[in-house]
Amino acid sequence: MIVLPFTLLELPTAVFTALALPLGFASSAYFSGWARCSPSGTQRAAGSGQGFCYNVGRGIGAVFPLLVGVLADAISIGVAIALFAGIAYVMMAGCALLLPGTRGAELTESAP
Repeated sequence: MIVLPFTLLELPTAVFTALALPLGFASSAYFSGWARCSPSGTQRAAGSGQGFCYNVGRGIGAVFPLLVGVLADAISIGVAIALFAGIAYVMMAGCALLLPGTRGAELTESAP
């Protein structure tokens, strides 16, 4: 949630710089939550399903920098970034709360 004050508030340079460290450090941490959503079943299905979903998501995510730029024409760039970051936080919370976990699920090897 550091991205919201980072993009929405007029911060002094020292505070902006201090917030940049945890924002950059945590920017990749959200990927750890997606493993919970990976499919159970065979190892091949689990790996293929997670790889497929991740890469389709990357493809869809490639459109959002364009959308942020288009939206920034109507509102400020900080608000546009905060809006899309907020949407991403809501989506991740939904996945974490609604999808079943795979902890302890037995993965079996499938025949080639």
